[in-house]
Amino acid sequence: MSMKKTDLVKNLAKKLDGRMKSAGVPGRFGQGAAELVDRREQRRRDTAAGLVPFACKLPADLVKRLNERAAALDPTMIDALFSLGTLYYARQDFEKAAAWFGKLLGVDPDHVGAHYQVGKMALQAGRVDEAISHLEICARLDPANKGAHYQLSRAYRLKGDARGAARELDAFRALGSDTADDPAGRDQRLERIATRPGSSRPRR
Repeated sequence: MSMKKTDLVKNLAKKLDGRMKSAGVPGRFGQGAAELVDRREQRRRDTAAGLVPFACKLPADLVKRLNERAAALDPTMIDALFSLGTLYYARQDFEKAAAWFGKLLGVDPDHVGAHYQVGKMALQAGRVDEAISHLEICARLDPANKGAHYQLSRAYRLKGDARGAARELDAFRALGSDTADDPAGRDQRLERIATRPGSSRPRR
């Protein structure tokens, strides 16, 4: 005796319902949901693992080789030059970072990011006049660059120019400084710690 079409559909629905009940709760909705991390924590884990954003997440060494290959094929490829400078800066290989940023500025003398990074490295090395030169260009090209104004205030203070330091610090504060991911905000927090009684200069 053949079954009606409606009976076949009902039997199929019962089978599917039984399979769904026996399959259990997917991890992303069960206990695994508690193990999910927010984006900031995921970025921290990626950095610790040597991963950098590159359309997809790739090992830093592979990204470095790809950018070096790109720069060798086209020495005027700005993105590759900046990426290499940034990678070496993150590894605290400042000599190589400065070399790549220098090549970039040879191709694009008005590259804001390169001037900022070179100025920051020069300030860290105690070359105050060189730092001021690059950071002033950065601030002129991008007046809304909070990091440039803050680093300039530090440089002027080290040079003994209190008026210049106050001017740049006012410009920095006028742009806002409470963004959690803002590197200038991090520098400011470190500076506040360093100016407490008994504190030494901030470690960079």
